Amino acid sequence: MLRVIVASMMMAAPLAAAPVPTVAAGTGTGAAAAAAGTEGAVSPVAGADRAAPGAAQPLPEPAGSTQAPTQLGALVAELPAAGYDRKAELFSEIAQLRGPLIKPLLAALLNEQVYSRERDKKVFMVQEVDAGYALTDPLSGKPAGTESSDDFDEVGINDRLRTVLEGLLAQLDLSSPSAGVRLAAVQQMLHAFDYSTGGTRN
Repeated sequence: MLRVIVASMMMAAPLAAAPVPTVAAGTGTGAAAAAAGTEGAVSPVAGADRAAPGAAQPLPEPAGSTQAPTQLGALVAELPAAGYDRKAELFSEIAQLRGPLIKPLLAALLNEQVYSRERDKKVFMVQEVDAGYALTDPLSGKPAGTESSDDFDEVGINDRLRTVLEGLLAQLDLSSPSAGVRLAAVQQMLHAFDYSTGGTRN
């Protein structure tokens, strides 16, 4: 049953508002009658922003149009010392912020490429290079230099947190205009559900 419901979610494309009908300008009683005939009519736009039953429910957009770097920074700063239960909460709170920085950070967490620097506990996304780690600041998305890997500790995850991250990334992809991306997101959500109910990871 869940597979049928989730599959229908993927097929739901963003609803476009229907054009508002206009009444041609006229004179005399004919124009008045046309205007009167429109009173009490229900606009086809009314309710267009309501999701159809079974439609995809992507994560809500944040209030305001700009990223909240202060809030993201506070959540990221908690990651190094957080236990697994708290990390699951932090991942969900990070995903709710949305914005261009969120998906790369969640993907880096899933790929075990998020580390904290021992001397100041600052968190970075990392790529292994010959000299150590090439650092990226998760709060700006900008390169932050290269440092020896000796000064870094991984922000660890377990299988349960991998499932959490996979589900959050899939929810973000449900907002994609691409049907292929939405299909992949649904398949990933089904995989995550199967694992959470006793299946095995691939």
